[in-house]
Amino acid sequence: MKKGILISILIILFIVGGFFVIRAMNQAEDVALSDEFTSRFLDEDVETHKGFHYFESGNGKFSMWFPEGYYVEEDPSIYISKPHYEAMQFFEKETSTDTRGALQLRYQKEDSQRSIDHAFNRLLDGLAFDNQYETEEIDNRIIHYGASYQDMVEKQVETSNPNDILGANRYFAFIQDQEGTQYILINYRLNCSNRSKCNIDDEAEAEFFQTIYRNITFAEG
Repeated sequence: MKKGILISILIILFIVGGFFVIRAMNQAEDVALSDEFTSRFLDEDVETHKGFHYFESGNGKFSMWFPEGYYVEEDPSIYISKPHYEAMQFFEKETSTDTRGALQLRYQKEDSQRSIDHAFNRLLDGLAFDNQYETEEIDNRIIHYGASYQDMVEKQVETSNPNDILGANRYFAFIQDQEGTQYILINYRLNCSNRSKCNIDDEAEAEFFQTIYRNITFAEG
């Protein structure tokens, strides 16, 4: 009887120990977990799809799915958190391809729809090709999103139709709550080390960005 209890205890210890070993290995491999600043925003107890972590903003106003392999830039000139405003950038630590991703996000609470429309139009001016975008509604959110290809031509940013070039290297989304009091804008940049040899998997990148913006939600209250 005692031998059976001892064996059961050893099995439980083995399982629990294996769990923590695997978790430690995952943390070592994923900069999102190993980076001290980034990990403060993550909650591993909340379920997401594979390749993402549950992320809650510093001001508690929104949550999202944060991608594995990325970290939050801690520089105080880049990360700013206030009750009505939050700005941050996420950078891909390592990549096996010739592209490296970066995400820029801003949360803002406004007093008028006019201010929100102005922010949206500025986003289109900066990233959209010919002001092209699509719209969908999910729960209490209105989402405008699109993609383009941008390149430097004679020291000027040139925005092109991604279908006419090499695929998109810029993705953007503008998420607004239906009450019209707050919004989040996010853009995803693919930086190519060598444009002439850069291969972009347009379908995979679009799906990656779609998973992110569709899972950005505003906090209640």
